Amino acid sequence: MTPDLYNVIDITNDLEMETKRLNLITKHLFRLIQTLYDNKINHPYHLTELEGKYFRFGLANISNMNLIRNHSFELLGREVPLHDFFSLKSLTRMQIESFSLMFYLFFDDVEENEKSFRYDVYKLHGLQKQMKR
Repeated sequence: MTPDLYNVIDITNDLEMETKRLNLITKHLFRLIQTLYDNKINHPYHLTELEGKYFRFGLANISNMNLIRNHSFELLGREVPLHDFFSLKSLTRMQIESFSLMFYLFFDDVEENEKSFRYDVYKLHGLQKQMKR
């Protein structure tokens, strides 16, 4: 059974199937990013970073899929299975926070000028953090 992009909401307990679904979503996300780039879409001001954020989101998906797979390392001459749930949880939390920010900056149902204002505040905050280093 192949995962269907339109059927990704039906979650199963099959880790392999869910990983295939996440991979399918990620492939389509990268296709979307490439299409935006290839067609040289002119974004409104507040959407100028959208492609980059989507790209980083896709890379995080790939990292999550790699963390889900069984890995091992050698310790004192023995193979030790590695299930890095801490990194998986941290990366997933970062994705949730990133998506919340993306929604606030790009997708929230507010006027375009408010989205641009939010984006300006977001950029100013980033500049302030850089200046404190």
